[in-house]
Amino acid sequence: GRDELANYAASVSFQSEIVNRTFEYGKDWFLGDIVKIENEYGITVNARITEIIEVEDENGYSLQPSFEYLTGV
Repeated sequence: GRDELANYAASVSFQSEIVNRTFEYGKDWFLGDIVKIENEYGITVNARITEIIEVEDENGYSLQPSFEYLTGV
């Protein structure tokens, strides 16, 4: 049954902002890592980092990672 259900797993992608800057990108975590994400309601999920957007301009530096996780498995 699990093998058949794996054929129908959904991929969910989302972007986020980094709130806790305890861990540093490029030192503590990298593109492709699996990290624990927590939303404002305390719900957590393990997700893979699939994209990093780094911007530095007159407004300062920002880092926006994109994540993906599988559902239904």
